[in-house]
Amino acid sequence: MSTLENASAVLKLFTHESSVLARQGLSFSDVASRLPLPKSTLSRLLVAMEDQGLLVRNPANRLYSVGDLLLAVGSHHRAKQLTDAAAPAMATLATEQGCGGMICLLDKGYVRIVSIFNGCPHRPVSYADGQRLPAAHTAVGRVLLAGYSERDVIDRLVPGAASRTSFSQHGLTGLLERLTVVRRQGWSYARNETRPNQSALATSLTHPLRNESVGLCLTFPSLSDSNEFPYQLLDRLKYVTRALAENMGDPSWRHR
Repeated sequence: MSTLENASAVLKLFTHESSVLARQGLSFSDVASRLPLPKSTLSRLLVAMEDQGLLVRNPANRLYSVGDLLLAVGSHHRAKQLTDAAAPAMATLATEQGCGGMICLLDKGYVRIVSIFNGCPHRPVSYADGQRLPAAHTAVGRVLLAGYSERDVIDRLVPGAASRTSFSQHGLTGLLERLTVVRRQGWSYARNETRPNQSALATSLTHPLRNESVGLCLTFPSLSDSNEFPYQLLDRLKYVTRALAENMGDPSWRHR
């Protein structure tokens, strides 16, 4: 068989094996016992697949799992259904409110913009498709991070932070407190954080079966009075998000 066919056979093991084994990972012996390849050939193949991001090996137990490249591609295509469903509603909302709109995905410690809607042609949107922004410092990033546990948030933002002491030194204590509020209310607000004189409101949608989420965000000029809050804009964003959630079967917006 060709190298491509052999690599495909290795990856298929992660779909054919039991869910427990696939989740824990496969050892070299596991793969060798299931594929009719010389061990020297298999060893070179697994090293090449790891180098290309198709596999990743746990340094602690030396078990192979599906690599970051495949996970990223799979996540993008699974989230596309959410993005395609939300795009018309967000485009209409941005035009109706005369503001900017975005749909974003969480990308480790960042948010990546996948769709932009300009509801005010006279005021260009200051973001671009594909742009990445720090998740902790954006409304849409925080609303997506809120979908994860505290431990997962720490791992995303400060990999290897083993204790509260170590991650508190990175300023995450305040963020974790903010995420608690975001989880309770279902939305996040940012004022002059990533752009001067610009604010943002964000919510999120989650596919109930695939556990994939997208962030829905509106951007607009900051109100002149720092004590003012765009309640009407928030109400419209929540209304649109709730309607989309009902259509997709996302239960998180049922009682909000």
